[in-house]
Amino acid sequence: MEKLSALFGDQGDSWLEVDFSGWESPELDNRKFNMVRDAVINHRVLEIEYCNSKGEQDIRILEPLQMLYKARAWYLKAYCRTNGGFRLFKLSRILSAKAVGRQVEKKCYPAPSPTEHETPYTTFILRFSAVMAYRVYDEFDATSVQKEKDGTLLVTTCWPYDSWVAGYVLSFGPSVTVVEPQCLRDEIHEMAKKLCELYKT
Repeated sequence: MEKLSALFGDQGDSWLEVDFSGWESPELDNRKFNMVRDAVINHRVLEIEYCNSKGEQDIRILEPLQMLYKARAWYLKAYCRTNGGFRLFKLSRILSAKAVGRQVEKKCYPAPSPTEHETPYTTFILRFSAVMAYRVYDEFDATSVQKEKDGTLLVTTCWPYDSWVAGYVLSFGPSVTVVEPQCLRDEIHEMAKKLCELYKT
């Protein structure tokens, strides 16, 4: 906070409020955040229940190394004793956490290779209706957004094409159209057919 005050030329203590919790369960979010933060600072081993991107839940034993805030979300960099490797854990997917002891030694989280990705990046072109402008500018860089003459917003972005992409696009409902790639159009078409079957009755 002192560094931020110096940066903005304000030495007062009321110009900025930082709240790490979400809107739905602030007490639970703050408790989890504080637990993870304290484990990082005090080098405490954590036992967590975690839900991965495939929806699978399991128990992990971690040596927490550093907290990371990136793309509007908090992450924990840690060495996972359960799987024997360095991992990045999204805090919102940590369902429960408790300290279970001190770690033996402080490890260094390896720097990512700029030329290697677990999943290759794909270019996506999405067309949003004007009513979604608030979410588009919340979730995409303004330089990737092009406003069309009809008021729609054309977004060009790059993501690793993983299992979460189709679900994320569907979260915009009928206010988005996938222009490219065709494989995502096909995937969403199949998901939409299954949704129609679910809601027939």
